[in-house]
Amino acid sequence: MKIQSLAYVCCLTGCMLFLCSCRRQWSNYIVYDQQWSSASGPRNLTCSTDLQLNCAREARDGEANFLKELSDSFKTVSECRGIQFIVDPGLNDTSPETKALLIAAQKRGFWRLRVDYHPRLPFQSFRLDTVGNHWNRPGGGEGDATHIASFTCEMSHKNGVIDVW
Repeated sequence: MKIQSLAYVCCLTGCMLFLCSCRRQWSNYIVYDQQWSSASGPRNLTCSTDLQLNCAREARDGEANFLKELSDSFKTVSECRGIQFIVDPGLNDTSPETKALLIAAQKRGFWRLRVDYHPRLPFQSFRLDTVGNHWNRPGGGEGDATHIASFTCEMSHKNGVIDVW
């Protein structure tokens, strides 16, 4: 009886260890798709023909300010401890440091953050999905920079399974 119980416990322990080792750990890299997010700003601002240049400048400046708020939020939000926030400008002249971070993220897989930036709105729509993994647990919603950072970091820490907000 003791041998059967011991065998049963060993079998359960082995199964649990196997299942835990098979669980896919998501990457702690969050890559902000700046080129995509910046391009959405001018499209989302309706202007007359004679004001289009001013509107495009306003959209670019607004997205740059939003990105600064977002970067600051990733540094200060408690859920973001251990998360590497990378801004991918999508340009060939990306700095060597950013290129190295993007290569490391591509090797492990990463969370891609795209913000559908709307100038003059207090909340922004965003989408989060995984890149470099066999399947995806997308998420998204609307919020200010702090909410987006908090949501994104929670998604990363919890492998895409979070409580409904």
